[in-house]
Amino acid sequence: MRRSPIHNPHITRLPCSTDNETALKTIKNAEGKMVCQVDPARKAIVIVHKGQKTVIKFLTDGTLQVTNTQVS
Repeated sequence: MRRSPIHNPHITRLPCSTDNETALKTIKNAEGKMVCQVDPARKAIVIVHKGQKTVIKFLTDGTLQVTNTQVS
């Protein structure tokens, strides 16, 4: 028996190009506030909150690289 995918209105699929795009794609929550930015070219998620910047990179070996810095 084949299951049909469950429709979840809270999941948004964004097209990600494979060319060398430098633009970050902004991700917003249901209230329209920015949650994070996605960098498809670097395979990374950028989160800035209260003066702290977290970059999560998805590496080709299946691991994550997390970098935290302070922004002014």
